[in-house]
Amino acid sequence: MKKRELIEKLSKRTQYNKSVCESVVQALSVEIERALCDGEDLTLHGIGKWTVRDRKARNIRNPRTGASMEVPAKKAVVFKASSRINYSVNNYSDNVSDAMSKISV
Repeated sequence: MKKRELIEKLSKRTQYNKSVCESVVQALSVEIERALCDGEDLTLHGIGKWTVRDRKARNIRNPRTGASMEVPAKKAVVFKASSRINYSVNNYSDNVSDAMSKISV
Protein backbone atom coordinates (compact mmCIF):
# COMPACT_ATOMS: atom_id res chain seq x y z
CA MET A 1 0.00 0.00 0.00
CA LYS A 2 1.25 3.44 -0.86
CA LYS A 3 0.82 6.64 1.12
CA ARG A 4 -1.95 7.87 -1.16
CA GLU A 5 -3.91 4.61 -0.70
CA LEU A 6 -3.48 4.82 3.08
CA ILE A 7 -4.85 8.37 3.08
CA GLU A 8 -7.87 7.30 1.02
CA LYS A 9 -8.61 4.37 3.34
CA LEU A 10 -8.26 6.55 6.43
CA SER A 11 -10.58 9.10 4.89
CA LYS A 12 -13.25 6.48 4.20
CA ARG A 13 -12.91 4.83 7.62
CA THR A 14 -12.91 8.05 9.67
CA GLN A 15 -15.22 10.23 7.57
CA TYR A 16 -12.59 13.01 7.59
CA ASN A 17 -11.70 14.59 4.27
CA LYS A 18 -8.52 13.54 2.50
CA SER A 19 -6.62 16.74 3.29
CA VAL A 20 -7.07 16.20 7.04
CA CYS A 21 -5.96 12.56 6.75
CA GLU A 22 -2.97 13.59 4.64
CA SER A 23 -1.95 16.14 7.28
CA VAL A 24 -2.18 13.49 10.01
CA VAL A 25 -0.12 10.96 8.04
CA GLN A 26 2.49 13.61 7.19
CA ALA A 27 2.70 14.81 10.82
CA LEU A 28 3.07 11.23 12.07
CA SER A 29 5.86 10.60 9.58
CA VAL A 30 7.71 13.76 10.62
CA GLU A 31 7.40 12.99 14.33
CA ILE A 32 8.65 9.41 13.87
CA GLU A 33 11.64 10.74 11.93
CA ARG A 34 12.40 13.41 14.54
CA ALA A 35 12.23 10.93 17.42
CA LEU A 36 14.58 8.52 15.66
CA CYS A 37 17.02 11.29 14.70
CA ASP A 38 17.07 12.39 18.35
CA GLY A 39 18.08 8.85 19.34
CA GLU A 40 14.74 7.94 20.90
CA ASP A 41 12.94 4.64 20.49
CA LEU A 42 9.33 5.04 19.41
CA THR A 43 6.60 2.63 20.47
CA LEU A 44 3.02 2.77 19.23
CA HIS A 45 1.13 0.14 21.22
CA GLY A 46 -0.75 -2.20 18.92
CA ILE A 47 1.42 -1.21 15.95
CA GLY A 48 5.07 -1.73 16.82
CA LYS A 49 8.39 -0.25 17.87
CA TRP A 50 10.99 1.70 15.88
CA THR A 51 14.59 1.76 17.05
CA VAL A 52 17.92 2.92 15.65
CA ARG A 53 20.81 0.46 15.67
CA ASP A 54 24.46 1.10 14.98
CA ARG A 55 25.97 -1.04 12.23
CA LYS A 56 29.70 -1.66 12.42
CA ALA A 57 32.04 -0.98 9.52
CA ARG A 58 32.80 -4.18 7.64
CA ASN A 59 34.78 -5.51 4.72
CA ILE A 60 32.97 -6.99 1.75
CA ARG A 61 34.05 -8.53 -1.52
CA ASN A 62 32.70 -7.46 -4.88
CA PRO A 63 31.42 -10.72 -6.41
CA ARG A 64 32.07 -9.54 -9.96
CA THR A 65 35.66 -8.32 -9.57
CA GLY A 66 36.73 -9.98 -6.34
CA ALA A 67 37.98 -6.64 -5.02
CA SER A 68 37.75 -6.07 -1.28
CA MET A 69 35.89 -2.94 -0.11
CA GLU A 70 35.03 -1.43 3.23
CA VAL A 71 31.46 -0.49 4.04
CA PRO A 72 31.53 2.37 6.58
CA ALA A 73 29.70 2.23 9.92
CA LYS A 74 26.17 3.56 9.78
CA LYS A 75 22.88 3.68 11.64
CA ALA A 76 19.88 1.60 10.59
CA VAL A 77 16.21 1.98 11.50
CA VAL A 78 14.63 -1.25 12.73
CA PHE A 79 10.88 -1.85 13.06
CA LYS A 80 9.41 -4.66 15.15
CA ALA A 81 5.70 -5.24 14.64
CA SER A 82 3.43 -5.75 17.64
CA SER A 83 2.30 -9.21 18.65
CA ARG A 84 -1.24 -8.34 17.53
CA ILE A 85 -0.09 -7.49 14.02
CA ASN A 86 2.15 -10.57 13.85
CA TYR A 87 -0.78 -12.73 14.98
CA SER A 88 -3.11 -11.17 12.40
CA VAL A 89 -0.61 -11.65 9.58
CA ASN A 90 -0.04 -15.30 10.49
CA ASN A 91 -3.73 -16.07 11.03
CA TYR A 92 -5.24 -13.90 8.32
CA SER A 93 -8.79 -14.67 7.28
CA ASP A 94 -11.49 -12.72 5.50
CA ASN A 95 -12.46 -11.29 8.86
CA VAL A 96 -9.28 -9.76 10.29
CA SER A 97 -11.09 -8.28 13.28
CA ASP A 98 -11.84 -11.81 14.55
CA ALA A 99 -8.14 -12.64 14.53
CA MET A 100 -7.27 -9.34 16.18
CA SER A 101 -9.87 -9.77 18.96
CA LYS A 102 -8.27 -13.08 20.06
CA ILE A 103 -5.09 -11.43 21.28
CA SER A 104 -4.79 -8.89 24.04
CA VAL A 105 -2.59 -5.87 23.58
